[in-house]
Amino acid sequence: MARKKNKRHHVAEDLDLLPIMNLFMVLIPFLLLSTVFVKTTMIDIYLPQANATPPKQNQDNKKPLEMLTIHVTPQGFSFSGLGKSLAKVPIKGGEYDYATLTDRLVGLKSQYPESEEVILLFVADSPYETVIKTMDASRESINGGTTLFPNVSIGTHMEGGK
Repeated sequence: MARKKNKRHHVAEDLDLLPIMNLFMVLIPFLLLSTVFVKTTMIDIYLPQANATPPKQNQDNKKPLEMLTIHVTPQGFSFSGLGKSLAKVPIKGGEYDYATLTDRLVGLKSQYPESEEVILLFVADSPYETVIKTMDASRESINGGTTLFPNVSIGTHMEGGK
């Protein structure tokens, strides 16, 4: 007996993948071009060391700068840890006077060129912008391009402090 040919058992033709490949060839570059790449920047800060070695004396046998500390309060900037008195930088027109702060730090850097560390103490509710602007003012002088105190440590200003 001869078998009848069944229409169900036929060989499938090859799939045409060309339209799908064309779609991906257009879609992939479009997705890559529409991706947003974000550049993040970090500022290295350092915590003060408990067992730090004392700083070396200058070539002129001057006493080295002790740990410079800048207190950022609602009244302005004040300084401590200098071994001497330095005038406060009050707030002008309701805003911090970063230019005067930088000028004072440029003067300190010219007296103590070996010193590279500064501690910034902020009140608990200090705005982020104030923290960053103070760090920038203490790290580099914009006018002269001088590197001031690149090793910045931050902390909380206690109410009983200067």
